[in-house]
Amino acid sequence: MKKSMVLLMIAVAIVLASGCGEKSSREGESAVPSSTQPSAGTEQKNADAGTVAPPVSQQPEAGTEHKNADTGKASPSVGTPPAKGTETKPSGAGAASQPSPKKAASTDRKIDVDYIKQNLKMNMSQDEVKKLLGSTYTEVTNAMEGNKMWRYDIGTKQGYNYQGEMDSIDMDGLINGSVTIQLFVDWSEEKTVNHYSFLYLKDGKIYEYRVFEDGQVKESIVQE
Repeated sequence: MKKSMVLLMIAVAIVLASGCGEKSSREGESAVPSSTQPSAGTEQKNADAGTVAPPVSQQPEAGTEHKNADTGKASPSVGTPPAKGTETKPSGAGAASQPSPKKAASTDRKIDVDYIKQNLKMNMSQDEVKKLLGSTYTEVTNAMEGNKMWRYDIGTKQGYNYQGEMDSIDMDGLINGSVTIQLFVDWSEEKTVNHYSFLYLKDGKIYEYRVFEDGQVKESIVQE
């Protein structure tokens, strides 16, 4: 009897021990290490954001993104070359100012026989004649009428200085090439061109080209 009770108790103990071991095994299999499970709220946060947050070192400093958004473009680095076609202008006290180009004066034009024939017209004002021929002229007296005339000595050599006070012609200067053209302009009472004449040397001969008050033109040889 005692032996039967002992065996029964041993059997019950074995059954209980077997049941506890199976339960512990099931609990051990279902358990997941805490280190592999995401922390609460992490998965939901990443799902909402849709992206993985960059490391702290890759994120822009506070205020940088807002500044670039305001300006509409990112500031170029110091070494960035200027865009093609962009002119870099010097600035500051050391920058040299670029002088604007000057227009050539009327006296820089090549004034020859054809230029005078084509451009000097009757009834031109004195200002118009100055623009055409320049302001370097000598005021002389018309020997026949006594009024004032302008004499232009054109194409002169250095040091040329003809002292004729009347409307006389420097024939020697024309022959030896000291002066190329000698032009006389007569004025009306309204200070416009009344008539004019000029003399020049061509093929060893001195020619006179004259425009009269009525507009007639005469060209002739005055000395061979």
